[in-house]
Amino acid sequence: SRSSISGMAEAEEAFEVPVARIATPGHIEVFRTSQACAKLRGCPFLFSFTVRLAHIHVGPRFIIALNTAAKGKLGTPDPPHSPIITKLVALLDRLDGLVDETPAVQGSSRFGNPAFKTWHGKLSEHGSAMIAEVLAPGKAGAVIELTPYLLDAFGNATRIDYGSGHELAFVAFLCCLGLLDAYSESDMAPLVTVVFKRYLNLARRVQMTYKQEPAGSHGVWGLDDHQFLCYYWGAAQLVDNPAEVTPADITVEASVRDYREQSLFFGAVAHIGVVKRGPFHEHSRFLYDMSAVTSWNKINSGLLKMFDAEVLYKIPVIQHFLFGTLLPLPLPPRSHAVANDSGAGGGQPALMGQAPWANPPNADGGGMPAAAAPWANRGAAAAMPPTAAPWAKKNHPPPPS
Repeated sequence: SRSSISGMAEAEEAFEVPVARIATPGHIEVFRTSQACAKLRGCPFLFSFTVRLAHIHVGPRFIIALNTAAKGKLGTPDPPHSPIITKLVALLDRLDGLVDETPAVQGSSRFGNPAFKTWHGKLSEHGSAMIAEVLAPGKAGAVIELTPYLLDAFGNATRIDYGSGHELAFVAFLCCLGLLDAYSESDMAPLVTVVFKRYLNLARRVQMTYKQEPAGSHGVWGLDDHQFLCYYWGAAQLVDNPAEVTPADITVEASVRDYREQSLFFGAVAHIGVVKRGPFHEHSRFLYDMSAVTSWNKINSGLLKMFDAEVLYKIPVIQHFLFGTLLPLPLPPRSHAVANDSGAGGGQPALMGQAPWANPPNADGGGMPAAAAPWANRGAAAAMPPTAAPWAKKNHPPPPS
């Protein structure tokens, strides 16, 4: 039987090239209550797990459903996998092969190797055919809608950067396949532990090979310069884990080394050790402070709230997200919205001229504050000096030198 998070496509399927539609802060509220949000993330305050709204089927809570499926699932299951999991891994393997065929240009600048544009051009050339091989018979028309998500999943070819918005594009690609009935219930956990893990490894290889810049960074106060969901789903893997790995192990090099292949979370921490230098508590203060949290459940639920604040509902990220028939949003394409915006829900002018990672102004003209960690003691945070992370515990000092 097909998963309840799967079949959402209408009987008479008509697909379209998805486009950006979010242009102002006011559009975020439209997105929060949209079918796209309900399907991609889940809007539990608005929709039950499976309902019908205006005769349109709303709902897999894809990101939340994968989190549930990943709980306690340490490690990568051995093949054979289901046909759809096998096809998705094969697609990513072929993209990995394109990296072999496209070496970095020697003597290039420290960041932004131009060979990435060549690699991305090959992805653009072959991506549609690769997706067609993944789709079930009768679903070939969806290629035009799925291809832009895959093209966005590895970074921007103009800026040669990569960030959490690109990671979200790949998750949207997987979600759209679910909307086309591609998965069964048993595929949910392998989508995280097999497919998404393979994607992360490829994305990091592309990042390192072509020296992609972070598409937005909070520096030492950010969770990660490039990705986010690997921590959310990775924390789910560690909930009630039989190995008794605790959050305190985040700062233990031996634990990171031992569990980097079993947990997306520790795999991400290990990657930070490759790309950053210096004491961990200095370059990754957020993760260091997280190591004092008492349980993976608390970290997991807190990371979802932070994902909402820092990725999904943050206009510098979500203004680049694409919407089509599978993930619909009742707003005009962004270029039209900029010209004709009626201020849906209020808001300011679109941030079209800013760097995609720039903090937009808020109503009083100041910068948008970074979200505090959801597990923070907000009362205590207010009394802390500004140099300390607002979620840091006073009794969790840096390790002795």
